[in-house]
Formats: sequence, C-alpha cells, structure tokens
Amino acid sequence: MTSKELLNQSGQHMTSSDDDAGFVALLSAYRSTGGLVRGEDVAGHLTRQGGDGYVHLARLIVAGDVLHIRWSGHVWLPLFQFNRPALDVRPDVLKVLSELRTVMDACELMLWFVTPNAWMGGRKPVEMVNVSPCELYGAARADRFISRG
Repeated sequence: MTSKELLNQSGQHMTSSDDDAGFVALLSAYRSTGGLVRGEDVAGHLTRQGGDGYVHLARLIVAGDVLHIRWSGHVWLPLFQFNRPALDVRPDVLKVLSELRTVMDACELMLWFVTPNAWMGGRKPVEMVNVSPCELYGAARADRFISRG
C-alpha cells in the first residue's frame, strides 16, 4: 500500500444521510479560523519540507493527534490546529485532543471545537486556542470526565 493510499484510508467517515449539509456546516464553522484543508494539500506541503508527508500525516491521523474528517473521498483537516508555515501540530490542540480522543470519535471532536461550550462561558473551543489555552484544556478535561460518567 502506498503512503497516499494509507492517508486515504485514514480518518472518520461522515456517515449520516446529511453528509453534504454536515460538511458544508463544518466548512462554515471553521472558516473564521483558517477553514478546512484537504489532507493531500497538507501532505504535499510536508513533503516539500522534506520527508514523506503522506506517511507523517497518516501517522498523526491514526494516533489521533489531529482533527480530521473524511468527506467525498478526501481527508479534511481544520487549519487552525497547525502552526504555520511549518504545519506542525499546535501543542495546545494536541493536549486537548489527548484528553478527548478516548471519549469522542473524529466527527464528535470536529464538532466539539465549533460548538459553544458552557465551561468557557458559551464560547467555542476553536476561538479559545489563541485566547486562553488553559481554559480550553480545562473545558476538555471537564467534558472528558462527564463523558466517562
């Protein structure tokens, strides 16, 4: 299997009957923080920096270290989670994902970041990454605790 095939088989598929509407809603929700980018584009950028970007990105996806969704045959990733221009994963986002990936699947994680959160005074987690990483992490810990029951 090639590294590109590995990337294409990675990720959570959108499975509801409203896949198109759901994807368009995600595009809109993430637009103000950089939008969504295709995995092929991220992998290509990483490859241009040296190494095999497809393998690197596939490993991040399999480990649960990046937010992602599969739609229409492509892996899509929110751009806010990467430091630019290098496109390495932001440590604060990685810390939040490490809290939540054991209780949420990829679709739920994508939605968690763009849904107003009571622990953050009704603000969306994606808006808090640059503002208050500690508050963001606290909300993730609280939501993980509640999800586990």
